[in-house]
Amino acid sequence: PPVAAAPPAPVAVAAPAPPPMQVPSLVDAFAALLSAEQRVGLTPSAATAARPSAGASAAPEITEEMIEALTARVLARLSDETRPAILDVAERVVREEIERIKSIG
Repeated sequence: PPVAAAPPAPVAVAAPAPPPMQVPSLVDAFAALLSAEQRVGLTPSAATAARPSAGASAAPEITEEMIEALTARVLARLSDETRPAILDVAERVVREEIERIKSIG
């Protein structure tokens, strides 16, 4: 008797690769964070950190050298295009805070 041929195995089709993720510019990221913070009404003093458990080690001591290294890294990443935008936002935030303080007392 003739032997029936097995159906052809399905061919695996690779899904198209997702487009590469677009990393926002520093200015866009900063503006988005500032906007979100203002909508929620967070203040730096209102931020809470996770409390370490009894067995957890204490937070590392922040030294002047660490601050200097961090500052140098941030400044190295800023470009001539981002500095004016960040300064504009910082100036606006300072003005808004001054107006808020004036309205209180």
